[in-house]
Amino acid sequence: SEALHNLTTITTKPDAVVTSFCSWHLGFIRDLEEWKDLLETLRLAGKELLSQGVHPVVLNCPHRIQWTDSNETWAEAQLNSLRYNRLLTEFAQQPPWRLLNLHALMAACGNECNKDRVHARPPVYDAAVQDETGADANPRNSSGRLIHLVMLSQALRRVCQRASPLPVRDACRLACLHTTPPACQQPDDLSHSEDFSLSDDTLEFKRMADAFARQELAPNGAAWDAGHIFPLDTIRAAAGLGFGAMYVPEDVGGSGLSRLDAAVVFEELSYGDVPVTAYLSIHNMVAGVIDRYGTPQQREMYLPRMATAEVLASYCLTEPGSGSDAASLKTTAKRDGDDYVLTGSKAFISGGSVSDLYLVMARTGAPGPKGISAFLVEKGAPGLSFGKREEKLGWNAQPTTAVIMDGVRVPARARVGVEGQGFAIAMAALDGGRVNIGACSLGGAAFCLDAAARHARERRQFGRPLADFQATQFRLADMATALHASRLAVRHAARALDAGAPQATMACAMAKRLATDACYDLTNDALQLLGGYGYLKEYPVERYMRDLRVHSILEGTNEIMRVIISRELERLGGV
Repeated sequence: SEALHNLTTITTKPDAVVTSFCSWHLGFIRDLEEWKDLLETLRLAGKELLSQGVHPVVLNCPHRIQWTDSNETWAEAQLNSLRYNRLLTEFAQQPPWRLLNLHALMAACGNECNKDRVHARPPVYDAAVQDETGADANPRNSSGRLIHLVMLSQALRRVCQRASPLPVRDACRLACLHTTPPACQQPDDLSHSEDFSLSDDTLEFKRMADAFARQELAPNGAAWDAGHIFPLDTIRAAAGLGFGAMYVPEDVGGSGLSRLDAAVVFEELSYGDVPVTAYLSIHNMVAGVIDRYGTPQQREMYLPRMATAEVLASYCLTEPGSGSDAASLKTTAKRDGDDYVLTGSKAFISGGSVSDLYLVMARTGAPGPKGISAFLVEKGAPGLSFGKREEKLGWNAQPTTAVIMDGVRVPARARVGVEGQGFAIAMAALDGGRVNIGACSLGGAAFCLDAAARHARERRQFGRPLADFQATQFRLADMATALHASRLAVRHAARALDAGAPQATMACAMAKRLATDACYDLTNDALQLLGGYGYLKEYPVERYMRDLRVHSILEGTNEIMRVIISRELERLGGV
């Protein structure tokens, strides 16, 4: 701040001033409130500079967690870093400062990051450093910093020499068009190309979810499936990264993400394991309901503990006699003074017996959808019990049971929303749930596409790799196209939810119908390409195929999705 103030007093002004933040600074400033104070100081200094014709720019360097705190877990450190970056981005998106993101710049130039997020330099930069500075571009003399300065210099020239400056990120991209980018996509990772339409924050969550999936989920998925193991510690570790209450605001411990952010995270996590991710999506769905429809007391009581997965939640709508016809449910909730008494049973409940909280739809009034209300029932309530753990084709890492209520008494304050609002709450929740399950299908299919492509390159028949045969190439092309189309549909639906668009319900039904069908077909095609190996439990493709099969049934069958789409077309008068 002092240095910036001194700049305003000199006679010859620079074109621009750049201040740099790196995540390891958090080792010195641990309190995010201190960061807010610092950023406000910089905002005022930047305003003074801009009034004198000096462009203030904040440089957000690529980073990873660089500090160790005995009182902070790795997950907490990651989450704090994301919160720090969000504050920095918000700061840089408002005048007078503008954000220059070197990570995005390097990516635009085709630079590839290794697992440690250390930049590998394209050879063209070595020449650029010498041309610009006359310095040797040897890694031992910190040439990485010179490379950054070269790119920064090019970008700032673009900004400062224009009467109406380009946004800094666009200027950076233009500044590097003279380079020839090397291929930066991993050859056996066809399914994980970065989406240019995602924000930097979303991409950061995407990378973190991808790392967690590869390190914590993928190595254990087969054992969880074979042993029917519910990995509670792993779920809580995921919650520690902010994945326990993703689209719940930060004031009650949530991550404050958008539906699009959450869809991207669920896709990445399900690349490592589908059923664990699907359970997290259901838990998040219940958290979203409590946040949107719950009382302040309910939000305060449950959401902070749901964000950390101290309290896990399940969604209870389906009954033995009412699946697709949910409005005909028979479970009752009869008012008795200041309480309600719930009687009935729910079927096929994911997390039954292991979850701590159950969002139950029960009838409080006349037949039909307007006679249904929603209630929160805690595990351990007298009269609450669970059926046997169902033996299933897939989703074996999470238990599925009946939830049985025999005179379960809950206080009136356990009701979510007003009486008669339960069915509307349930349907609104399912819109988001359909996007989430579509995203889970994307991740499982992406894994299978990568596995099939890798096998096609490595497996030789008739003296050459399978990938050399046109039949294989065409099949892989169709699989990649189906995955891409499904991803676009899911992300479009997520954006529609974020925007509160009138066609959101239809978009969610379309995305769910398309993605779950297409992605299951893709896993089946992947198994076919692997031949006999694909049919063996030693290889994971058969597990992903089993796990994805149920996605066209739950959150509303795909037949019901077609009904919803047709009704919405009529209501809206078209797409």
